[in-house]
Amino acid sequence: MRAAAIIVAAGSGERAGAEIPKQYKMLGGIPVLVWSVRALLAAEVNPVVVVIGAGHAQLFQDAVAGEPEVVAVIGGSTRTASVRAGLAALNAARPDFVLIHDAARPGLRAQTIRDLLGALSSGAVAAAPALPVADALKRAGDARVIEDVSREGLVRVQTPQAFRFAPLAAAYGALPDNVSTTTTSRSRAPLACPCGSWRAIRA
Repeated sequence: MRAAAIIVAAGSGERAGAEIPKQYKMLGGIPVLVWSVRALLAAEVNPVVVVIGAGHAQLFQDAVAGEPEVVAVIGGSTRTASVRAGLAALNAARPDFVLIHDAARPGLRAQTIRDLLGALSSGAVAAAPALPVADALKRAGDARVIEDVSREGLVRVQTPQAFRFAPLAAAYGALPDNVSTTTTSRSRAPLACPCGSWRAIRA
């Protein structure tokens, strides 16, 4: 079974207040984006398509200089449009599986990739790493707590999120660019949730 990956890196990084988008900032002497590229390639996920923002071509080239098997495509104004651009770039390769990952999560582990692909190989249509919600949850309004919210059955879903390529591409093909939705909800498939990692926080 062949697996490919899409790294969504089209964000401007404005929320992080950075001079350059956070996916291109250095972390441990390596651009944030490149941590994920290397983890995926080391796990024999290939090709890796990076969806970049308009005007970020030079930042991308500088970040991935010397990294093999990485392709860039320009994303859209929404995450939906950006993921669709990444899927279109994989049409010729037609992998069996595709992993969709946020560039701002540099703590991707090889074990997480193996768990996700293992879930798909075992018959799951979609899989995503997840962690139990550890913090207390409250419902608030008018600057005050209204009620407690039970954590039972709640998880924090991380990336990469893994799918069978053909049904995901078909689902995105039917979706307008201006519709905002998560990739997991768009797949409309039961979601396998292998254990995530506390390292996989957003940069």
